[in-house]
Amino acid sequence: SLIYENHIRRVLSVFGSQAIMSTALAVMVPWLLYGIHSASSTRRKIVLSTALLVTLGGVFFTYVRAGWLGVALAIVVMVALSPATRRVLLPLLPFAVVSGIVAAAFVIAPGVIEQRLTSDQPVSYRLQAWQIAWEIFRQSPILGIGYDNFGRAAAEQFGWNPHTAIMVGTLPSA
Repeated sequence: SLIYENHIRRVLSVFGSQAIMSTALAVMVPWLLYGIHSASSTRRKIVLSTALLVTLGGVFFTYVRAGWLGVALAIVVMVALSPATRRVLLPLLPFAVVSGIVAAAFVIAPGVIEQRLTSDQPVSYRLQAWQIAWEIFRQSPILGIGYDNFGRAAAEQFGWNPHTAIMVGTLPSA
């Protein structure tokens, strides 16, 4: 894991990126929803519901806004397109809202979430990376610089090392 911003510890996972971990978890949400409403026994529904809650928690704690959006869109699409899912999820909506309010009030520090949602450091980091990538592309538009050489080229040519900047927990400013 790494310290990201002031109070957020991001888990990098075995893939080396919290975005990949968030994607892998978010993709499971529609499948778990489908499994819950198509399960034949109550025991299976409980197991799949527990897996869904753990998966949603995992997506939340990756602190990847795109993962959060992906889960929200998956749930909206499932509710809109699947009457069976709608029958299961709509009665649970008040419970989900109350659980969210309790979690926000007592478990999760709202300042941390607000800081993550309003942070401009990831945007400026990506803009800087895209500027450097464009310059590197202009130098060698046909053959490129080779697989996984962006960090090395950015450090050598522009003095900007994205790997070191991320591992110490701070993002470079634009």
